[in-house]
Amino acid sequence: MEKYQSIRKQLESKRKKLENQIKRFKKRPGRMKQAVNPDFQEQAVERQSDEVADYLDQKAHLELQKINEALNRIEHGQYGICVSCGKRILIKRLEALPYTDRCISCAN
Repeated sequence: MEKYQSIRKQLESKRKKLENQIKRFKKRPGRMKQAVNPDFQEQAVERQSDEVADYLDQKAHLELQKINEALNRIEHGQYGICVSCGKRILIKRLEALPYTDRCISCAN
């Protein structure tokens, strides 16, 4: 749809950034697979670092999935329509959260 072209570009740009971020996560060496550091405090720091990286990776995958779904809705002329009630989603909401699939009423 022509009226969503700027949102489409925003979604595509964000998708590219997330894909690059996910690639960087995959290249990260799995520290917990390596020999365990003899210093207990260092082990704790490494484990915490790995947990944060895993969380960020999962979050990036989830956001990427939502973006792909939104781009698919644009392609099929279903973008901007609430999946719960079928009403139009306000453009201000779509601009703020471009991968949303629910109107503000249904999201609450």
